[in-house]
This record gives sequence, structure tokens and C-alpha cells, in this order.
Amino acid sequence: MANSLIKELNRRRNQIILDLNLHDFNELLKQGYTDEEISKELGVEKNYVKKLREEVERDW
Repeated sequence: MANSLIKELNRRRNQIILDLNLHDFNELLKQGYTDEEISKELGVEKNYVKKLREEVERDW
């Protein structure tokens, strides 16, 4: 049961990632939105926004 729950949670997390529009994310970053504001605007967790922002800053 625990394995199936973990698989389902991972599937949902991956779906959130797929649903996130990176163009919108990038525009919000350019406009100076905070991680919390982006999180609320896009409906994703603040920690995910932080990790994604750090990755974008590192790569671009």
C-alpha cells in the first residue's frame, strides 16, 4: 500500500510540473514577483517555485 501511495503522489507531482507554464513563470520572475506570489499565482508550492527559480538563475 505504501508503494502505491508513493507512486500516486509522484504522479501528481509530475502532473503539476507538466501543467506549469514556464512562460508564465518566467514573466512573473521578470516582473519581480516573490516566490510566494508566484506560488499563489500559479497554484504550486512555494518550495517548488524556489527550486525552479534557482535552477533558472543558475542556467540562464
